[in-house]
Amino acid sequence: EMTERGIRKNVIIFGAAMSCMEKSCRADIAFQLMDRMKIEGVSPNVHIYNSAISACARCNLWEKGLELFNEMERVGVVRDVVTYNAVLDAVSSQVQLARRLFQEGVERGFYAQVSRLGTQWLELDLHFLSLGGGEIALGWWFEECLVPYLGNHEKLAAVKSIDIVTGYGKTRMRGARQGDDGMRKRVRAMLRYMNVREIEQPNKGRIHIDKEALTSEVEKNGGRIVFDADGYRRFRTEETTANAMPNVVQVRRSRWG
Repeated sequence: EMTERGIRKNVIIFGAAMSCMEKSCRADIAFQLMDRMKIEGVSPNVHIYNSAISACARCNLWEKGLELFNEMERVGVVRDVVTYNAVLDAVSSQVQLARRLFQEGVERGFYAQVSRLGTQWLELDLHFLSLGGGEIALGWWFEECLVPYLGNHEKLAAVKSIDIVTGYGKTRMRGARQGDDGMRKRVRAMLRYMNVREIEQPNKGRIHIDKEALTSEVEKNGGRIVFDADGYRRFRTEETTANAMPNVVQVRRSRWG
């Protein structure tokens, strides 16, 4: 409509439209908007790319999301933490690729505070990560960060608290999905497929790991955690929005109204 009326558009206007398309799970229109930007001589910024990659994540288009992520470097658009969250959400089904991108984000300082390891407490903070990013970070934490503890009975015995911060309420609204799909739901499922138990407690934004049960599981597996990747993959397909195009009702207002 703005085009028909001859109203010049800028990157802010395109950004607002891109954000709407992301939330509406209309990656196809988001791509059309990016093409339109080229026609009108408007250069996409980091926010445009972030919205497009997030739309790919919501529409199960991981290859396109990765393509846009790589394109940013070619055209000189600097990636930020939102970019990494978005691409991790998009490619989370491709675990090795996602792990490499997450490690890249760690090296750039975006996830420096995700893992906090003390002598008496261990904490994984996922409250600012995307859903896919949280899945990848959880696997990374257990397999790489906790190795010195999981393989050393004395170190593990000295630990009094093992917690995972998922966030709750306003801190997790950004990643809200259909069917109550969220960070807490996915983390609890991953723990289940690792055979890691939690201790129930009232804080809905935090998961407290049963250390005694974890110690027994680690000893049983020779100093490591075994993750049933196939089982979790089935869970993602059947009980989350990760592998399905969301069915979003589209409402169009009358023109010139």
